[in-house]
Amino acid sequence: VGITSFSHDKFSFKLWNHKRNISDNNVVCIGFDYNEFSNYILRNYNDCILMPVDYSSDLIKYKVTIDNTGIDMFEQLVPISFTINSKFYYEKEIRLFRLLPPKTQKKYDRIIKLNKSLIKELIISEKASKDTIRDIESYSKEIGEHKIQKAIIDTIRETVIIL
Repeated sequence: VGITSFSHDKFSFKLWNHKRNISDNNVVCIGFDYNEFSNYILRNYNDCILMPVDYSSDLIKYKVTIDNTGIDMFEQLVPISFTINSKFYYEKEIRLFRLLPPKTQKKYDRIIKLNKSLIKELIISEKASKDTIRDIESYSKEIGEHKIQKAIIDTIRETVIIL
């Protein structure tokens, strides 16, 4: 099973600040049009579920059993994977849940390949390392340089300013 998380809120101070603290300021936000992105995923990957997270203060404990096919595990993990503690509501999270192919297949087969036209913007922390900035600038030439923006994480005012 593979899970990737996204957020509806590119201006979330808590989210930027948390990621900044665990990544030494090397935070990159990749902006998508949600409808276009979800249509692409659902059209091209029938083993994926894309949906918003449900925030709850009453979390249920689940007992998960695993069999060799992974089917029972998949059916049990879906409800667990889309419900999290309400203290994380600020993330406005959407999760992409995928039942991965068996480990006998090539690692490359597990990757979801996105069309570059889906990327609408790249936002990078203004304090990112020179290597990260160089990598993003290099990649941006493939998708269009006009899409790169810098984010200032203002810890005094607890805001994110995107330039």
